[in-house]
Order: sequence, then C-alpha cells, then structure tokens
Amino acid sequence: MALSAYHHAWLSKHPERDAPWLEAKLREGFDVHHLDADHGNNDPSNLVLIETGDHMGLHGMSMKRLLISGRQAKAKKREAEKRSSKRFALGKQAYEMKTPLLTWGYIGRRLKAHGELLPDAQVKAAAERYAQITGLPWPIPGTLPREALNGMRCRDGVWSKMYGPWKPAWLAVAAE
Repeated sequence: MALSAYHHAWLSKHPERDAPWLEAKLREGFDVHHLDADHGNNDPSNLVLIETGDHMGLHGMSMKRLLISGRQAKAKKREAEKRSSKRFALGKQAYEMKTPLLTWGYIGRRLKAHGELLPDAQVKAAAERYAQITGLPWPIPGTLPREALNGMRCRDGVWSKMYGPWKPAWLAVAAE
C-alpha cells in the first residue's frame, strides 16, 4: 500500500511510529482524518488517526452506505468495461468493412451490434475511436469524399453508377 502525503505528514508528528505500522493500521480499519476538512492542509496538527466507521460518521456516511456505494461503483465499472470492449470490437469490424462504396448505415445494418440496429453516426464514431486507439489512419484511406459520389446513387447502403442495371459494386469489379 502506498502512503499519501498526508500519511507521511501524520508520521512526522509521531516519530515513535513508522510507515509499516501505519500501513498495518490502515488495513485494520483506520483512517487519517483532516480536522479542518481541507485535504490540501497536510499540517501534522490538522491530522488524526481514527477508526474508519468514526471517520465515515464524521462525514455523514454509514459503513453500510459506503459498502453499498462501493459495490455499485464496481458494478458500474464492470458494465462500462463490457460496453467499452463491445464498442471496440464493433469499431474494429466497422473499420475493416469500410470501403469507398459502403455507407456507415449499410455497415451498421450488416453488423447489427447486440441485436439492435445502431445509427450510422454511432458506427462511424466506433470505427473512428478504434482508429484512434490503435493508431490507424483516420479518415480511412481510400474512402471517397462526398463530391466524388456525384453521378452515383446509393441503394441499400451501396454506391453505384446511376445508369445501367444496378448491381453491387463488388460484383461489377469482379466481372471485369
């Protein structure tokens, strides 16, 4: 356990105690309390060692409330990590699927993350975040600017030329 600056300040007022002793007391359920409630004031005369239950009582918290809030915080953190890892996986898939002729909406419909249809803005944001985290280029190389799509139409999320019988762009390339 690493001691904070205020722990060391308390120790300076109590030379008969050392850091291992204080660490043991903290593990046993003691806290160092700031008498004036100013955590920036680490003057040794402003610090006292008291039991955690008494400390929480001074701050208007019960131990039960503290334990419940701690459990809730841990559960929220686990849930956020799950969402983050799912969003990372979604971003990876979307980044890898993106080609000049596929829209973000089409990619979102293809991925259908968690059984729900995600808006194209969320799919694009997940891909952009994936690129930032992994250091990949953004915007994705080879994607077309909006002006380059003049003379083309979007059908079911796939861009193609406006004339001739419509077929997906990858079929047109494969036929050549």
